[in-house]
Amino acid sequence: MTGPLLLLGLLLGADPGGPICAAPAAGAVEACTPTREAALRELLVPLFGLIDGPVTPEMWRALPPEALPMLERIADGRGRAGDRARALEGAASLGSDGAIHRRLASDGAAPFAVRAAAIRGLGLLVPAPQLKAVLAPLLERDPDLRIRSTAAGALASSASPSTCAAVRAQAQREGANGRPAFQRALTACGDR
Repeated sequence: MTGPLLLLGLLLGADPGGPICAAPAAGAVEACTPTREAALRELLVPLFGLIDGPVTPEMWRALPPEALPMLERIADGRGRAGDRARALEGAASLGSDGAIHRRLASDGAAPFAVRAAAIRGLGLLVPAPQLKAVLAPLLERDPDLRIRSTAAGALASSASPSTCAAVRAQAQREGANGRPAFQRALTACGDR
């Protein structure tokens, strides 16, 4: 693998010296053809390399459905936090079941960028009536103020009066030192 394929191969835990295409069947004369995984890698590389702006949900949704398991593997891997976070964004756009998002959002050992992307993904994946129950433990009890405020932001984006009430209550509990981190969520809640 070379260049961007090496990067994505390493993200996925592939052997950098290994083949990226399937070997021909025994006795076959045809040359090695790219596997579906290699084709998916080629589609993902530009999205992971995009630095001029965010990858939009439409860009993720342009990928084939088979990209979802690959994105979840990247998110769950030991790669760079930014790549893992981007993979979580893509997985949410492709309609992940949210299991990996729930696990990584609650993983206190995961990097902040990964946890925050998982929380934002849950804001998209979990139906509004259940979102408060899913994110309340992070909002109310996570030791990291940044995680609490990210959970507040995801709750505020749900446009529910009950989630906004939870955001306001937590902002009050944060006191003067923590309350500024909740300003964006409080603004998003407005009068709800």
